[in-house]
Order: sequence, then C-alpha cells, then structure tokens
Amino acid sequence: MKKLSITLCLILVFAFALTLTACNKGGSAMDFYYFSTKIHVETHDKKMSDKTINRLNELFANAERDFDVEGTNSIVKKINDGAVGEKISIPEHTVGVFKKAKDCFDFTDGLFSPCVYPLVKLWQFDSQYSSVIDFTPPTEEQINSTLSTYSVDFNTLNIETENLTVTKTKTAMIDFGGILKGIVADQAKDVLKDAGHQSGYVSVGSSSLNLLSVSEIGVRHPRNNAKTLLTIDTEELSFTSVSTSGDYEREHVDKDGNTYSHIIDPRTGYPAKTGIMSATVLCEDGGFADAITTALLVCSYSNESDCELLKMIDKIKKQFPTDFPDVKIFVALSYQGQNLLITNQKQGEDFTLLDKGYQVVNV
Repeated sequence: MKKLSITLCLILVFAFALTLTACNKGGSAMDFYYFSTKIHVETHDKKMSDKTINRLNELFANAERDFDVEGTNSIVKKINDGAVGEKISIPEHTVGVFKKAKDCFDFTDGLFSPCVYPLVKLWQFDSQYSSVIDFTPPTEEQINSTLSTYSVDFNTLNIETENLTVTKTKTAMIDFGGILKGIVADQAKDVLKDAGHQSGYVSVGSSSLNLLSVSEIGVRHPRNNAKTLLTIDTEELSFTSVSTSGDYEREHVDKDGNTYSHIIDPRTGYPAKTGIMSATVLCEDGGFADAITTALLVCSYSNESDCELLKMIDKIKKQFPTDFPDVKIFVALSYQGQNLLITNQKQGEDFTLLDKGYQVVNV
C-alpha cells in the first residue's frame, strides 16, 4: 500500500500535527496514558485488534512499573533507595535497558547520564515539574553540594547481567527518562509489526517516535512553535526511530527573564547554555536516538578544530555505519549571530529547509 503523506511536527520534544489522506480508512488510532504522559499509537493499514491493544497496554504498564522513579514497585526506586554496596536484584527483562543506558553513557563520554537525576530534582524538572515564573535557581553552593554528594558517573553502578544484580559503588540516583521512551517506542513498534502492521507510527511521551511507514516528518521551529523548521523525506524508511531534544518548552524563567532549560550538563550541574536549540536523530534504535539527542544539546559549538559538537557528530557517523548505516542528524543552533543547521543530509534531496534565515552546514 502506498505510504501516507503525513507531516509530523516535532513540538515540545515531540508533538504532532497530522495531515492524513483517505488511505488510512482501514487504520485506527489510540491514546494510552503511562509515565504521566500520553502515548499515541496510530496504524494506517488496518485496525488494531483487541489482542494488539492488550499487548500494548501490558508493555506500557510493565515499563511504568519497572522504571517509574517514584513507583512503589519500581526497580529504579529500589536502587535509588538502596545503600552503597547493597546488591539489588533486577528482573531479567530489564537488563537490556541497563545495558543500553551504559552503552550510551560510554559512547557520549558521560554527556548522557541517567545519574543526573539529583540535579534534575534540584532544578525542579522531575516528575513534579510545572513551569515556574520568577524562578529562583539553585545556588552554586547547592549545585556543588549535589555534585559532591551524588555521582553522575553511571559506571558507579556495577551491573552484573549474569547474576541479575545492580550494586552502587557510590551514592547515586538514576532515572531512565532520557532513554526509556525511545526504547518503549521501539518495543511498541515490534508489537505492531508482529500483528502485521506496516504503516503508521508510535509517539511516546512527546519525545520519541517510531515510524512504521510515513512519507515525511516536519521538525518544529525551535523558536516559533507555530512554524516548521524543515521537513525530512522518510518515503524510503520503514520502522525508523526518531528523537528530538530541544532547549524549549520545559523551562523556568527567573525574575530577570533568564530561561533555564531542562537539559542539564552533568559536568557543571547547570542547564546547558550552548546555543544549540534542538537536535533530531533518525536511526534504527530509539534508545540511542533518545540519548544522543540529549548529549548533542550539551555539546559546545565553535568554528575551531576541537569543536565538541562536530567531534560528537563525527563519532556518531563513524560508529553508526555498522550499527545504523542510515543515521540522519539535524542540529539547529545559534552562533555569533547566525542561525545554523548542522546536518549530514543533503538539502533539497533528503530534506527541505523552510526558514531561509538558517544556513546549512554539511558535515
């Protein structure tokens, strides 16, 4: 069946404005509510069966039970509440999340870290988040105290996959929110694929997407949520993961008008102030896409040879040809009065830039 012509506008970290053709008359759409957020599943080839819906509900409920940082039966809460040196048993089906989080932590040299959670709480971006006007930011003393009390090094968790245990070697608190939604989107895709669906998408928590099959996605303009910055041709892609992280939407504003993003730099304890406004990654692994977009926002940018952002992108390009040969990267940033779009894709062939105020820089 011909793919639908759909524009998915990545708003917040993701949100969607959809234009559907009549081709999806046989499909269906459903919203699920887990992780204190909405999960939207849509098929365009045939309606989801009751069995498929039940499998999706079970998948989401299990992920919430296992990884909700405040959940009574959450393995994450047990680890966070556990003492240093205490062996915490973990269910076998959760091992993959721990391993992927470690892989992403190592790959990004710690720029993505699940152990940044104490800083997230300090800056009031945890599950109790609501935007604060006249926000009073933490003091330098509070930030330094948090960094000295809690380790942001995910490798301080000794993960024994054979014994199914996790042991903290230093005081630390974890939260897989920066990677879990991508993983869950991929798992939901697998449920749909097993049920014979080939067209549609899964959107988890406004941050991660899995495209079963759509023709086009539109990336939200990072400074004007009513506009689209660019559209990406996805006509030839199937079962592709997409993640966007941005410095917008989830933020606080102090009395002087300064904004504080929810993206925390684990090296400094402060919200990232790099000039990078948004990062979008398309590849075959939602967990990696989720984590890497976060890491890209923390990178600094300059036109020097040691530019941190360009080094990270180069590392992704060198790593992924084996694992994810079709990785697509789009980073929107402001540098020295210029708006730039850093990408490894070809303008006019792979994507269309809709704001002429941006200069495309190919890497």
